[in-house]
Amino acid sequence: MSREIVLCRSLMTIERMDQNMFAPCILLVDNDVNLLVKLESVLSQAGYRVLTAHEGRQAIYLAQAANPEVIVCNAKMPSLKESDVKGTLARDSQTASIPFILLTKPFDNHDLVARVNAVIRSQAIH
Repeated sequence: MSREIVLCRSLMTIERMDQNMFAPCILLVDNDVNLLVKLESVLSQAGYRVLTAHEGRQAIYLAQAANPEVIVCNAKMPSLKESDVKGTLARDSQTASIPFILLTKPFDNHDLVARVNAVIRSQAIH
């Protein structure tokens, strides 16, 4: 992906963040940019503030910077070892308690929103 596209997507994400500033934040991690765009739209329409990362270092940086309520990660992403990202975040006291939802394909968008909603609700109880 070119730097211009990444910069444009980042600026669009920041603009959306302003619109949903107080909504719970979800970090999506997948190397498939088309899927990221689709899932970002689905979760934004469900009322969430959504950040996206297409590789591990970016996911770690965004998780540490934004402290999202949930991280949704493709369990079979070839360019990302989910265990490396999860392990790195688990060793950081700031991010250790962020829940992970691991996606296996195929999955239903409604099921994803329901899972995210359930995790957000369970965090509100604790």
